[in-house]
Amino acid sequence: MKFRTATAAACLLALLPLGSSPALAADPPIHLGEGTLLGPRLEPDPPVQILSATSKYYLTDYGRPADFAPAPWSVRSAVDGTAKGEYQRNDPEVKDPEIVGEYALQEFPGAVLIRRVGTDTVQTIYPPLGFLVHDVYPGGMLLNDEHKLVLRTFAGVETPVTGVTSKSKVLDRTEESFLLGTETGLFVLDIATGTTTRVATPATWTEWAQLTPGRIIWQTSDTATTTTLAWKDRTGTAEGTTVVPFKQPLLPLGDDVAVQMPDSKELVKVELQDGTVTRNLVTGLHDAADQGNGRLLVTAQSQVASIGVDGVLQPIAQTPPFRGQSDDVMLSGGKVVTSTSQPPQDGLVNSPLAAINQTTDLGATWTTAAVKTDRADRAPEFAGDALLTYRELDGAGMTAMVTDVRGTFPLSTRVAQLGRGGKLVGRLLRDSTNRIEVIDVTARKPIGTFPGPVGLNGETVWTGPDERDDLIATSSGFEARIDAGPGCGRPSSIQAAGRWVVVDCEGADRIVDAGQQVPPRTITLTAGWKLGFNFLVQHTRGSGAAQLDLRVTDLNALNLPERRYGPIAGHSSTRISFAPDDANVGRLIYKDRDLQPRIVTLDWLAPQPTVDTDHVAPVLASGDAGPRYQASQAVSFSFTFKDPGTPEDPASGLVDYDIRYQDRTSPTAPYGAWIEPPFWQKLNKQTNAVQHHATPGTDTCFQGRARDRAGNLGEWSQSYCTEVDGTAPALTSSSAGERVITAVVGSFKYAFADNSGKVASYDVVYRDALAGQANGKWQYPAAWQATTATSVTWAPVAGVDRCFMVRARDAAGNLSGWSAPVCAAAPQDDRALTATGTVTRTTSSITYKGTISQLKATGAALAKTGEAGVRVALVTVNGPGQGSVDVYHAGVKVGRVSLVAPSSKVTVTLLPVTPFRSGDLKIVSVGAAQATIDGVALLRN
Repeated sequence: MKFRTATAAACLLALLPLGSSPALAADPPIHLGEGTLLGPRLEPDPPVQILSATSKYYLTDYGRPADFAPAPWSVRSAVDGTAKGEYQRNDPEVKDPEIVGEYALQEFPGAVLIRRVGTDTVQTIYPPLGFLVHDVYPGGMLLNDEHKLVLRTFAGVETPVTGVTSKSKVLDRTEESFLLGTETGLFVLDIATGTTTRVATPATWTEWAQLTPGRIIWQTSDTATTTTLAWKDRTGTAEGTTVVPFKQPLLPLGDDVAVQMPDSKELVKVELQDGTVTRNLVTGLHDAADQGNGRLLVTAQSQVASIGVDGVLQPIAQTPPFRGQSDDVMLSGGKVVTSTSQPPQDGLVNSPLAAINQTTDLGATWTTAAVKTDRADRAPEFAGDALLTYRELDGAGMTAMVTDVRGTFPLSTRVAQLGRGGKLVGRLLRDSTNRIEVIDVTARKPIGTFPGPVGLNGETVWTGPDERDDLIATSSGFEARIDAGPGCGRPSSIQAAGRWVVVDCEGADRIVDAGQQVPPRTITLTAGWKLGFNFLVQHTRGSGAAQLDLRVTDLNALNLPERRYGPIAGHSSTRISFAPDDANVGRLIYKDRDLQPRIVTLDWLAPQPTVDTDHVAPVLASGDAGPRYQASQAVSFSFTFKDPGTPEDPASGLVDYDIRYQDRTSPTAPYGAWIEPPFWQKLNKQTNAVQHHATPGTDTCFQGRARDRAGNLGEWSQSYCTEVDGTAPALTSSSAGERVITAVVGSFKYAFADNSGKVASYDVVYRDALAGQANGKWQYPAAWQATTATSVTWAPVAGVDRCFMVRARDAAGNLSGWSAPVCAAAPQDDRALTATGTVTRTTSSITYKGTISQLKATGAALAKTGEAGVRVALVTVNGPGQGSVDVYHAGVKVGRVSLVAPSSKVTVTLLPVTPFRSGDLKIVSVGAAQATIDGVALLRN
């Protein structure tokens, strides 16, 4: 084979053994300055943060420093936005400052730093020995030791706090009062006198409570999507509870609450009196803070403004547009993509969502993509037309997401890498520490699992080096081995671009020629290195004390010459970001010290060495074994092959094919040895499919290879597998609704999962236990057998306890077992029981069957003979002023039920489970207060 090069130096390159790369010159590489600055992306409505606010002042991050460090905190007037002082950012372990009355305060361990707003006088206040700072208030501190609380002014005057101990939590603060939470209730502490007043007694400890101008509001419970609040007028004349249909942190607004929605950038108001929700009270919202007077200070619509319950914005100060900055920069051909999770002031707001911005005309115009990323600590990746980001999904934690012109799909992993060209993406498998599943981005299908690390370039997966010091390139099921030279050891990363593969080795790092014409060379890699088309780029310390540059290495030339560019961004609050062009050109992009993208064209790179190539073996172009799970036992494998060629090395053409298979007889069994049936070997090129018989439960995998006229025999392809379904569907859920049902129509719902992904039909049966009787026989309604519906309905009958079972079958006819019974009982109406004593029978539109019985005196009772079951379910109308009843069954008292509740509603109470009994049922009033009975059910299961 002949070897040609464009230069004499490149010719010598092929003769160099591994490790003989000439050492880099002692002089630093030539510095070529900065790249071309893109047109700026302007932010007309920058996200300004409100850290703290009062009726007079607010603390914000408004402002732009000249040294590119995080902007200082700025104290400004809540009337006209004029500056009242600045405070430099401190160590992250120190609490941020806050505005309290006329002071800007900052708590340090064991001390409070105070400055009166509008002055430069700073004073440090230390608490007395043995006390800690519990909180601060205008003009002083709330201190605590192990037993008590003390109010102490900055002048040293102390007032003991009465009524609560140091085991109190400050839940809210006004200029006159603290709202304290304890295990026994909520208390208002008068700062002037030190006295406390109990204002509420929540049933459980609350983590959130607020003092509004006219109310005390506190959280009683929450779910994944709602928050339940209790409230009470500060005059004590009215109180109530409200379910807020949101989970985001709440803010007081007037005597109601507001919710800041980060995704939609809106402020939502919720009225506590009736739960009315008002959407879009403020739109384009960035931040909001309580001013302590019933109003909120917000940053929205390019301004700082105040808002009250009327929803009218009162402008305070305008925010001028800023030049948009970037967290990450990426380049693919003519398209630049940047991510921005910080506002223009460089690191001042940690937005939960990072915006993705893009330009195709070097910044003349910018657009914002619909996709976002939650994780500012995980840099996105962009290649081809694919974007890799990270999102926090409800219930699933963080996962990588790939977005292209076909949409977005999750990778179900916290660690992923997007391949060069955007055609492949790798995800780290959760059940392994070093296995990577590689997915075809276009088809949204895995192509295989590989030992990590992997290098992804176009449609090729690079792995290794293995124990033979070979890199393995896998493409379309075809494997090629490339010598990487001895001594690499365990690699930590691999990158491939064009002709070159670079491996970060445990031993000497190296550059490998994918064409196998240039022997492997060694190089020294630093953290964060990246491979471009014919070049390597790394960051390095620049000439200035705090300067970072990019160092670019030409991989085409013998002596690996280098050049520098920069300076680039990189300090404590800004990560370094640079990337080679994803297209096959010598170009890169980086983020400069102003956090702006710049593009560098590497027009000094040497041309690639050129070589004569040998013939290439055929490869599998497509393969299909049918669905992953199928009903038919006749499994088949169809295939096509291709014989790659170039104008310099034309393909000789396909001749014949070999096909082989292996079986796994059950999901827990290992795969057997590969079998090569003689009649499947050297199949003529007109054949494109083979067939094989497999028994149920057998998984069959096929592989193929081909020969061309030059005698090149390809490697065995990747496996294509199909399994004859032998597994019945499995129940995932079944429910008959509430155990005691008062609705007119009942519903039994069920769900199964099958390895084929589809359930063919279901059988549903039921049995009834009539009032006073045991369970009857199972019934098989014709319409419920072999049904495709995933639920059935029935009409509940008073006193009947109905149980259901279900089974499922798949397309292969595999039938599951019956599910465990689930039951729902319809109660007997109160009119089915005999009344004794002072009992009033009346009607009600909100109750079961529309009737109720009111037991109006001690001993008043309802009774019924011959009732059987293991549990009594009592249906009552609970509410204010209701009493209690004792429940007896078969002569045994099974429990006492209190009907007292804050508001009137129909309530089902399940009494304790007992041994199965049959006998009289009796409900007896135990007090003078009226007890309203709606019905009763006897449960058999």
